[in-house]
Amino acid sequence: QYIPTNFTVLPLQPNGTSPVELLSGSEMPLWYGRSAQFAQPKAYFECALDTAEVSRNSTTFALADLFALAVSDALEETTALASLVGLDYDFSTTSTGFEMSVSGYSDTLQELLTTVLETVTGGTSG
Repeated sequence: QYIPTNFTVLPLQPNGTSPVELLSGSEMPLWYGRSAQFAQPKAYFECALDTAEVSRNSTTFALADLFALAVSDALEETTALASLVGLDYDFSTTSTGFEMSVSGYSDTLQELLTTVLETVTGGTSG
């Protein structure tokens, strides 16, 4: 399911490798940056899910931490297989909410990201 088949590396744009802000002026800015150093067909996605509820008190923080552990437990079998073909994810609790990252070959990264998001939101985990 997660085995990549497309290893094409897109050419670098002449404007350099600095990150470019794709969405600005919103509560959720979106940046794009390309590594000129490694030239591999890999991608990295990271987002912060901020909510004041997590840090409201020690009980809500503990519940948030248990939720992150439950997500990891639900994804254990799927992500073990994905890691064999170079994909990885992390979902953890922070003092401001949650952080989620997915990394690996760009050809199949979206499939793993979808699986993680469905698990976090209570959908099916594929």
